[in-house]
Amino acid sequence: MRGRAGSVNMTAMRERAEEASKRETSLASQLDHYLGLRKDGYGTNTEGFFHIIFLIVFTAVVMDQAVPNEEFHSFCDSLSTLFVIDSIPENDARNATLRWFNQSIATKILPPDAQAVGYFGGGSLLLVSHIQVRQLRVVATPCNSLVQTMTTSSLPCYGGYTQSNEFRSPLTLRAPGSNSSIASYWELGDGTWTRGKSGTAYPSSGNMLYLPLNRTDAMAMLRLMSSGWMAPGTRAMLVDYLVICPSLRLLGTVRQIVEFLPSGKVETDVRVEGARMEHVLPTGDKLQSAGVAGEIVVLTWICLLTVRELYILFRIRWWYVLGKGRLWRLWSWTVFALGAASMAYRLQPIQLMNSQKYVFPPTTNRYFPSFQSVLLLLQTWRTLLGVNLALCWLRSLQFMHNISVLRPTLEAMERAMLAVISIVLVCFIPFLALAMVHQLVLGSIRSLLMKKSETWKGAWKKLDEEILDEKLKVEMVERKRIDKIESSIAFLVVNLRALARNLLKEERSNKLLQEQSLLLLGMKQGSSYQSLREMSSLKRSQGAREPGSRGARRRGKEGSSEGH
Repeated sequence: MRGRAGSVNMTAMRERAEEASKRETSLASQLDHYLGLRKDGYGTNTEGFFHIIFLIVFTAVVMDQAVPNEEFHSFCDSLSTLFVIDSIPENDARNATLRWFNQSIATKILPPDAQAVGYFGGGSLLLVSHIQVRQLRVVATPCNSLVQTMTTSSLPCYGGYTQSNEFRSPLTLRAPGSNSSIASYWELGDGTWTRGKSGTAYPSSGNMLYLPLNRTDAMAMLRLMSSGWMAPGTRAMLVDYLVICPSLRLLGTVRQIVEFLPSGKVETDVRVEGARMEHVLPTGDKLQSAGVAGEIVVLTWICLLTVRELYILFRIRWWYVLGKGRLWRLWSWTVFALGAASMAYRLQPIQLMNSQKYVFPPTTNRYFPSFQSVLLLLQTWRTLLGVNLALCWLRSLQFMHNISVLRPTLEAMERAMLAVISIVLVCFIPFLALAMVHQLVLGSIRSLLMKKSETWKGAWKKLDEEILDEKLKVEMVERKRIDKIESSIAFLVVNLRALARNLLKEERSNKLLQEQSLLLLGMKQGSSYQSLREMSSLKRSQGAREPGSRGARRRGKEGSSEGH
């Protein structure tokens, strides 16, 4: 009896256990059915249908964010034309830059009649915040850290940018003979860097001042800037404008970059970025509400798919990695991670706005956030959304396994993709290990090499300075010798000119003396000829008298002889 009762109890317990397992199996199968889970690891047609609807909504959200229209490009082009920088002469660059800046602000940016700086798309372009002017200065010491070397790219490092972890006290500038003053603050910035035309990257922090939108106040501040705000060690000047076109709900940021290179050359550039207002600012627009609803749908669907994958992991455990569909499950988690990252990036601009207590339009808010960083976050978010969308569409290939004709082709594709991922992982893991060893073990060697490199740089710099000094000395000696030769040649030329003048004078005097002697000789010859003529005439006259006297004497002699 006891044995029979024991067998009955065992049978009853076995029956109750079977009933419990059947109930558990039926509940699990029902849950599997509702979640779209099949025994072969693939989804059902119903799940595929809802997944395609989700992909269509996701595609619409991405297209709304990532595809700009023609007006958007025209908007950016019009801003580039409006804020173009005129040529700046290289001589006296800083004063010329301030004159150019004052003139451009007075004529183009702040017209006297209205706040609008231009017109586009049937509406006006408005300045909606203070104009930010940053003065970036460098210290005289060379680069002494890896960070500064990396930030200056491959160009020579002209000095580290002066930065601080705390706000500095304002630098007050007062105009001579006036009670007006201007205070410029050292801003930390948001961590973004701007690369100029020369290739050098500049931080967003700097010695900053704000120009109000009121023309009278702005002109008074510009006059104060001209009295010495630009420091001698200024390396670059960044000017930021925030412009909006309310008719088209387009927002644009303009950054003018003026670089003062050590060679004395001035490089100028204009950077324009833009976005739709609903991507940055709450506008209450219906299309913007639809976009937010689409984002909520995408986020909700990603959360549901994450819960489903967690339940599948709980149900099949190790077969989740080893069974069929493991590649698609890995792909799903990649999609989930990118979706979470994209949503996190989407919330960062909103968080930045809230942390700065942003009020739109920010004409009364002195410290508006950097919209360059906001637009950078939005661009990163759009990129993540695009990659996530592509992966989701590839993920939808899993549901084509239900079509028997395509199943062999898709399984071959799955094996090929799994092989590619395995090869990538096999190559990436050793590289990651090598990077960790290099970071942890070889850190001291790297620091030692950096110190040695700094020492070598100092030695080479000293040697270059000595060589430069020697060159300067040789050039000075050569210059002095050349100056002596030039002075000797000049002295010789002067003496030769004086000698030539003296010779010319002597020649003229000799000619004059010769002419005078010839004249005297002629006069003498003329007088002698005259005397000869006179003598000859006298002789002739004497000869004529002599025959008469001779006859008279002869007659006298004859008469005397006759008397005797």
